[in-house]
Amino acid sequence: MKEKLMKLLDVKSLVTFALIGVVCVQAIRQNVQMPPEFVASTVTAIVTYYFTRKDDGSK
Repeated sequence: MKEKLMKLLDVKSLVTFALIGVVCVQAIRQNVQMPPEFVASTVTAIVTYYFTRKDDGSK
C-alpha cells in the first residue's frame, strides 16, 4: 500500500494532476474561451503521455 502511494506521488503524477487541474479550473471558470474539444484533447494528451511512456532508466 505504501509503495503504491509513493508511486502515485512521483513527479510525473504530480505534474499530470496539476496540469489537468489547471485546465479543468480554467474551463469551469471560463477565464479563457476554450472549446470543450480542446479541453478533452489536452487532458487526453497529458494523461496518455505521462502514463504510457516507459522509464528505461537512461538520462
